[in-house]
Amino acid sequence: MDSNQKSLISEPISIRLMLGTPSACPYLTDRQAQYAVVTARDKQDLGYPLFLENGFRRDGNFIFKPMCPECNACESLKIDVDNFIYKRRHKRNLQANSDLNLSVMPISRIQEYHQIFAEYQLWRHPEQADHLDQDSLMHFQDKTIDSHLLIAKLEHKVVAVTVVDSTDLGLSAVYSIYQPKLAERGLGTFMILQLLKFAKQDQKPWVYLGYYVEDCKKLSYKKSFTPLKTYNNTMARWEDFE
Repeated sequence: MDSNQKSLISEPISIRLMLGTPSACPYLTDRQAQYAVVTARDKQDLGYPLFLENGFRRDGNFIFKPMCPECNACESLKIDVDNFIYKRRHKRNLQANSDLNLSVMPISRIQEYHQIFAEYQLWRHPEQADHLDQDSLMHFQDKTIDSHLLIAKLEHKVVAVTVVDSTDLGLSAVYSIYQPKLAERGLGTFMILQLLKFAKQDQKPWVYLGYYVEDCKKLSYKKSFTPLKTYNNTMARWEDFE
């Protein structure tokens, strides 16, 4: 447990979890996934930052962690903001996207970006085509969590949106969407680079990236943001990602 996590709790705690039924894994086609979800009471009593610092992730009102009986491929990652190293690919990405303008919007306006969300989902996650109704973005809102939208525009047209949660310890990239026709710009990487910049300005030590799976190509971009920490569930601590 690092010093930042120690500031959240002063003694060992127990977390009550509800274990969901197995379902198809969204990352590995030959696996089954099973998730443990934090109870509403613990979510309220213990607070969101503590769960982020224990390797959990948010999906709408649910705070969860994969607990698959036959697989432990999911690794929770966070970027060390102060020691982040810009690689050549990051510098090229920033240069290629220097014509984009950024703004911050309240999470309550997320429905305005349903069209780009639908286009992104059909391109990136066609298996979720049945979940693209007008209310499909509402689940990203949670009144108990400080969230906002980071918007990137090209010539006044929205091309990328990231749902961001903010805590004293860092920023969490909950979900990013972008225009599929601009995929060559690396907009997902660009938005994470912006979060690193804002976290540095606000003196927040971490940017939480969610889960990384080594054999999932969709998530491979995450390992370029070094130095990274990964959460060791067995030892209950963050360790250097290798």
